[in-house]
Amino acid sequence: MSSQALADGDPIKVKVFVGSMFEIGQNTGDKAGEFQNWYEKYFKNSQPIIVKGAASPVYCNNDGVCGSVLGMGKVASSSSVQAILLNPKFDMSQTYFMINGVAGTPPSRGTIGDVSWGTWVVDYDLGHRWAPEEGLGFYSA
Repeated sequence: MSSQALADGDPIKVKVFVGSMFEIGQNTGDKAGEFQNWYEKYFKNSQPIIVKGAASPVYCNNDGVCGSVLGMGKVASSSSVQAILLNPKFDMSQTYFMINGVAGTPPSRGTIGDVSWGTWVVDYDLGHRWAPEEGLGFYSA
């Protein structure tokens, strides 16, 4: 996105937003994390847009494609998304969101480079807790 477009004051109409969880180093020129390939293909000539509360700047190109490194984990990524969505610099009323990230899998279930499409997601933190009957001594009868 040109610096003139940012200075005009009208919100940027975002067609597609690409969110990644992490980047290893810089957005370009080193070992690639999740965002580097997106940055090099779509945002290399874009100006960073600092969003208060977001983990990293947002980059937008002239085609209405924007992206950012949101941060790892539910807390960092969700607070970054909220800060970006609520920022008046962006009009995301008709935006398609593409969130990309890697996740671990046991070698018996998948290999590096596997692609998996989840039809539903289990929230591990909310779905797995120590139960009193497991006898960990945290609870007294």
